[in-house]
Formats: sequence, C-alpha cells, structure tokens
Amino acid sequence: MESERQLKYGGQLCRETETRYYIASFLESAESFAQHIRGYWGVENKVQHVRDVTQGEDASHIRMHQLPQIFAVLVTSRSTSIAPMRSPT
Repeated sequence: MESERQLKYGGQLCRETETRYYIASFLESAESFAQHIRGYWGVENKVQHVRDVTQGEDASHIRMHQLPQIFAVLVTSRSTSIAPMRSPT
C-alpha cells in the first residue's frame, strides 16, 4: 500500500510517499483490506492529534531517567480527561 502525506517544512508544503507492506491471515479483497487499514490509522491519528493540540505532546522533551514512565501515567489520565470533551453536549 502506498501512503502519501503532506508536511510543512519551513513554511513550504512537502509531499512524502512511502510504501508499506502488510500481512494478513484472512482472505479479503485488497480494497476491503485497505479500508480496514485506513480506518485504523484514522482513529489513531484522531486520538494523537487531539492530544498534541490540547496538551502539546509532540513538543515534549521527556526522554530520560524515570520521566518516560511517569509521563505514561500522566498520558493515561490525560486521555481520560479528553473523553468528556468529545461527548456531544
């Protein structure tokens, strides 16, 4: 499957194409399989985007000692705090 994404580098829009390979143990058409994969990444990207926009996770520099483990606990509590924001009012 080919994956294409657009990124901004220094104000310029760049297009990046990547080939990804998947293996499955079930019989399904290529189109149906691609829809499942896209659906998974759509959910994943939606969750990560919300975390990054609301809590700035991508900008974090927590990479040493015990901080990653402590941050993992905080992320879990942050995810719980995001849920009420998503529910319709």
